[in-house]
Amino acid sequence: PPNPPRAMPRTWALWFPSLALLAQSLEQCDEAIRELLENPELRPVALDMMLVASGKTPLYDAGKYQACKSVEQQTRGQVKTKHFIVHLASWGFAGPTQVEGEVGICLPAAC
Repeated sequence: PPNPPRAMPRTWALWFPSLALLAQSLEQCDEAIRELLENPELRPVALDMMLVASGKTPLYDAGKYQACKSVEQQTRGQVKTKHFIVHLASWGFAGPTQVEGEVGICLPAAC
């Protein structure tokens, strides 16, 4: 006789709501960036400033928090931003491994 179906492990049941929230968050982030790219008035100011405010030199480059927050002032509140500190990771044959380092990234607040 075939094997009876196994019950879903409890940890997977906890992951599903988190994955749904992550997917929704990514969709909102993608939409916010797309709106910026399509807006000829905001695009040069907001995207250039977000790039300047983001760290560019691993292993440790926090970027410029104040420059990231000033995007909101420069766009008269039309573009809300957040400054994220992202911990670096590396993927190999054994799976993800923690790498020493972190980089600051300035993104729309929807992200």
